[in-house]
Amino acid sequence: QIQTSSMSQIVEHLAESKNIQQGSEQQHERRLQEIAGIQDRCLQEMQHRMESFQKTIGESIDKLHSTLTVPPVQQEVVSRSWNYEDVGCPSEFDEKPRSDSAGKSRPFKSPTMPMSQKQDLVDEDIPESFPPQRKRPW
Repeated sequence: QIQTSSMSQIVEHLAESKNIQQGSEQQHERRLQEIAGIQDRCLQEMQHRMESFQKTIGESIDKLHSTLTVPPVQQEVVSRSWNYEDVGCPSEFDEKPRSDSAGKSRPFKSPTMPMSQKQDLVDEDIPESFPPQRKRPW
């Protein structure tokens, strides 16, 4: 009788431990599935962020490229030779003196100067190179 009861206890104990083991295996399996689901969501989020990042970088590069490249219409204007006479500046390569009246010698008359001093000014007092013809840095 003692052997039978101890045997039945052992069988019960084994059955219990088997249930516990199966339960823990099921719990372990559920955790693995949860982890796999989390990994999948993380991977999808990373892919989404990477695509978004690549799109943003692409747009930024396109914007930068469009600001750096000159449209064809503007290139025409830029490549046209600069005409110094348009601005009233002698060209660096133009050696002849200007023929318009601004280049001629003439007395300088200031409105604040008294009349007696204005009459004293004569063309010979002003050097021939007035106004001075400087070469432009451009």
